[in-house]
Amino acid sequence: MNGLKGALCTSVLLATLVVAASFAMLSSEADDVGKQVLIDMGDGDTYWSPASSGSVASALSEAARKAGLELKTDGGSISVDGISEITVGEQTVGWRLYAWEDAWKDVTGSVSMDSPLSSSMALGLYPAGTVPTETPVHKESWSQIRGNSSMDRMMVADLDSDEEMKTVYAWSRGSNDYVTGTVLVARGNAYAFFNGGYMNTQSTPALYCADRFTGETKWIAEVPAGVGYETMTGCIVGDYYYLPTSYGYIYKIPLEGPGEDSLYVQLSSRLLTDSKKAPAVTYVGYKNPGDESYSPAAVESMDTIAFDVPVEVGRSYDIVISDGERTYNGRMDVNAAGALGVKIIGSTAEDKKLIADFSTRVTHSYSDVSKTFVSKTKSPTLEGRNIYNTGPASLTSYGGAIFFGTSAGYAYAMDLDLNILWKSDLSGQNYYDAVMVDDGRVFVGTYSGKLFSLDASTGEIVSYVEAASFPSTVYGDGGRVCTPVKIDDILFFSTSDGLGMNSTQGGFCAYAFKNDAFVKVYSETSYGQGSTFMTPVASDKFKGVYFATDYGLMRLSTDMKLEVLNEAISGIRASPFLVNGTDLLMQDYAYAKNGVGGNMYRVGLDGKILAQFQRPAEVDQWTMSPMIAVGDRIYSGTDNGFFIVEGKMPSVGQEEKDAGINPLWIAIGVLAAAIAALLAVSYLLARRKNMSVGKYLGSKFSAVSGFRNDSMSKTKANKRRLAFVLVTGILAMLAMFICCLAYGPSMNMSPWEALSNLFSAVEKGGNGLTLPELVVYESRLPRAIAAIGVGVGLAIAGCVYQAVIRNPMVDPYIMGVSSGAGPFAVAGIASGFTFFGILENSDYMVPVLAIVGGLIAFGLTMLLASKAGNTAT
Repeated sequence: MNGLKGALCTSVLLATLVVAASFAMLSSEADDVGKQVLIDMGDGDTYWSPASSGSVASALSEAARKAGLELKTDGGSISVDGISEITVGEQTVGWRLYAWEDAWKDVTGSVSMDSPLSSSMALGLYPAGTVPTETPVHKESWSQIRGNSSMDRMMVADLDSDEEMKTVYAWSRGSNDYVTGTVLVARGNAYAFFNGGYMNTQSTPALYCADRFTGETKWIAEVPAGVGYETMTGCIVGDYYYLPTSYGYIYKIPLEGPGEDSLYVQLSSRLLTDSKKAPAVTYVGYKNPGDESYSPAAVESMDTIAFDVPVEVGRSYDIVISDGERTYNGRMDVNAAGALGVKIIGSTAEDKKLIADFSTRVTHSYSDVSKTFVSKTKSPTLEGRNIYNTGPASLTSYGGAIFFGTSAGYAYAMDLDLNILWKSDLSGQNYYDAVMVDDGRVFVGTYSGKLFSLDASTGEIVSYVEAASFPSTVYGDGGRVCTPVKIDDILFFSTSDGLGMNSTQGGFCAYAFKNDAFVKVYSETSYGQGSTFMTPVASDKFKGVYFATDYGLMRLSTDMKLEVLNEAISGIRASPFLVNGTDLLMQDYAYAKNGVGGNMYRVGLDGKILAQFQRPAEVDQWTMSPMIAVGDRIYSGTDNGFFIVEGKMPSVGQEEKDAGINPLWIAIGVLAAAIAALLAVSYLLARRKNMSVGKYLGSKFSAVSGFRNDSMSKTKANKRRLAFVLVTGILAMLAMFICCLAYGPSMNMSPWEALSNLFSAVEKGGNGLTLPELVVYESRLPRAIAAIGVGVGLAIAGCVYQAVIRNPMVDPYIMGVSSGAGPFAVAGIASGFTFFGILENSDYMVPVLAIVGGLIAFGLTMLLASKAGNTAT
């Protein structure tokens, strides 16, 4: 019996072991869901996959296969989609292997590809010392302006949550404190760059790091105020945020925080003023009042020499300034850390004459932040629009390097320690547009109207094309070429006249790019400006780009078919983004006012608005920042702050958002119906009096107007005619005035809406206007008033002309006025004639020259007539 029991126990134990072994075998054949594999292309594109069992090499190969990539290993060499290494300048980077141990650890060369997979692994195209930004804990990121270096990354996000959309966080540093760049997301944080506007007098520019789930501020890094709006967007590579500023610096800021903060005041080498010369400062010393000796200020080499004086807020310092020959003394009061918080003044009357009396602000320095200064000295061959010294434009990361254009007319490639790899002179400035990197070429648009293709390795100009030309007598020739996107062999991009917020002209283009040559295949300017970035879409039904214009949402296919999808979607400034391959996210430029503006939209690829949500009122303002969807949250900025929303946008019926019948057609229909009714009534009344309709209407017109009316006296007829002309003319003028306000290329509205927007804008004093109010008040109203003024002026001129010449048939051509005005105007336009320098750089050069030419011709005609013994008549 004991033997039987022992046999049974042994059998049960063996069966259990067999079953356990079977489960172990099954689990070993399945994916190890606890371990993840990341393939990081080093350009913003990342691919995650659950790790398969087996070796490191097999896990990476399976992850690549699932991502649609081709991974090859040959000995110690690795290539993905044919790329084994990337060379930029003197730097060459290849694929590196990383293991997850609560942080990425570079195990390249120390872990065999044939060894068993023991943890989450990553394969990244980075230089030594750099790790992937995404981690198994935070697998989602948006690390540069359009997601990747080729500007075509699609967002993957949860737009259909069970929860209705709500505001997670909305915060403002104060009125008009702009977030105009793209909000970046990485490592569970969102990064928004705040700036205080032109010349940054409202607040100190600062990069804010907030928890991407709650909005809680984690750290702030303040940077020097530059010369313009901080419209650039940085990039995130590895553990760092690279931040371009209009001051000229590019900062390398750790994602976890900038470290300890200290303050200094930066003084220029042009501190001294002198009526005879502008001497360069060679030495700046500082000390606390009462101290005996001065400490030398640290010297920083920029476009000029700068001197950095460490300070504390609330203290004063004695300073001494020397140009090598003379020494002057002054005092520096550090009253506050904000704008104009530092005051510098000379000590004696003589010092006050020679030390520039000015105010500045303190500058922050952080222990863990490094920086480099990008020269703002313009290229000697610079072409195009007037230059603004805004420094580096938006940054693009690719293959362990950072690429960007500048306002000075150069393009750069830098390594991740901010050392220059190459610098190329493009003779054309770039203020904030990012460069696009694709297939070993760097595509850079400039404000000289040119699109360049550069060798990504050397920076050498491979080819270029003049793609934008919008001549201006005031601003010179040129135009802006925006960042292109490439589909197959076709480059799509927008153009404009390059006048920023004052731009009135623009278009969009498509160029084939084969064998390093540009060939134009499409160009259109009749729809005005398109989005700064085109949004590429490739599906079973469509391949091409989507973009917003003032005419609505449009798309252009690779076979050059242009479609206007939705005219109701207008007034969009931030470029749309493609999400999940099925939807577009975009938002209104104008903020909410009187039920218009301030909306965020989810739009289908057919152009129909599927859902919308009102931006948080706490920060709603003019908006140039795009919507970034990561996970189940959306991030963006406005001219008044930063916000996070989560959940599903409320759906809207398209009938609520359709443009409906154009108000212009409604007005025409009403007018046509009124005329038809008048003719019908006239027909009936004419039949009753046995008269033709024409004769009946003629008799009524004579009775009302006084024209051809023999039944009334001449004096009464003249008065009747005058009253009729005045009333009819005023009514016609008012009708045309209202039409000018209501109808135009940017949008149409009913006459009542136009008048309502006009009165509302006047009540607001022209401030804080909605988009329709802005169009009516700032665009259409001045032109309508100008047209009335011109008409009145011409009428008065005609009457005076006829009275002086005493000839009712006189016109400007008889006396040579038009003949004289024309050549002078043409001379001003074609040859830049400025009337001997008097009208140089004047907006009114052409009309003034025309007037001068007309007066000269008229005077000569009258003089010749008098000399010939004849009178003016």
